[in-house]
Amino acid sequence: ERMGFKAWYDNRASDLTKDGMLKGIEQAAAVVLSLSMGGLERPYCQLEIRHALALKKPIVLLHESDVRYGSFDFRAAHDKAPPDLQELLDNNESLPFRRRGYGEPA
Repeated sequence: ERMGFKAWYDNRASDLTKDGMLKGIEQAAAVVLSLSMGGLERPYCQLEIRHALALKKPIVLLHESDVRYGSFDFRAAHDKAPPDLQELLDNNESLPFRRRGYGEPA
C-alpha cells in the first residue's frame, strides 16, 4: 500500500467472516499466497485458495526460505494437501521470501 497498490490482507481485514474473506478475494486483482507449514491443510486457507482458483485470479506463491523460521517443505506440504491443492503446487513456481537479515546468524 505504501507503493500505491491497494492490498487486502486477510489477517488485517475488518471483516474476517467467510463472506468477508470471499469478498476480499473477489475484489483482488491477484492473490499472493504465502506458503507456510500446514497452510494448505487449513479449512479457511483452502476456502480462499479455491475461491481464487474458481475466479481464475492469478496466484503468486511465496515460500519461507529461511531455516531459522521453518523453511517451507514442498514435499511434506504436497503429500498432506488435498489433490486440487497438490495441483496448485505442481503447476506453479514459487518465489522465496527473504527476510531482512537473511543469512545473518540467529
